[in-house]
Amino acid sequence: MRACDARLTRRKHETARGCRSRGHLLTVGWGTNGHDVLARVSPFQYILYIVRLGVNYAGKLEPADSAHLYDLKLRRAEKLEPARIVTPGSSPS
Repeated sequence: MRACDARLTRRKHETARGCRSRGHLLTVGWGTNGHDVLARVSPFQYILYIVRLGVNYAGKLEPADSAHLYDLKLRRAEKLEPARIVTPGSSPS
């Protein structure tokens, strides 16, 4: 499996040559416990920072997950399609 296959988000227009870093990635969504709100920030898609925005948050997130990429070449942000990683033996949620 290539490293880009394991990302939390995927771009609709991945190149056939493999994945390349085009910019900064930002996602917001629920933590694995379903109660914490987390942001994941990946500058240059090189290192990943996880920031807890809320602990035991009882409200709703609209939308439940959000992902954006700031494209350094085009100098614009684009919304990404959320994706889930499902490991063998687990059921998709």
